[in-house]
Amino acid sequence: MLFQCRLEATNCLGVWYLRQVMFLTILAAPKLMVSTQKKVYEHSQVLSRLQLQFAEATTMLVSRVRRAKDDRNS
Repeated sequence: MLFQCRLEATNCLGVWYLRQVMFLTILAAPKLMVSTQKKVYEHSQVLSRLQLQFAEATTMLVSRVRRAKDDRNS
């Protein structure tokens, strides 16, 4: 009888713990998702800036090479 009471108490505690974990997971999931989306947005902004800087540097380099080539040919 005592063993059965302990077993039931353990099962109840296990169920309670599982419910708490599930509840906290449900509460934390949207925050985690928003955090992840925010990080993705921030990284995409950084990537966009780097792509723009690379394009500007490439354009500048091409124009310098063309000017140097024109100066040599003159």
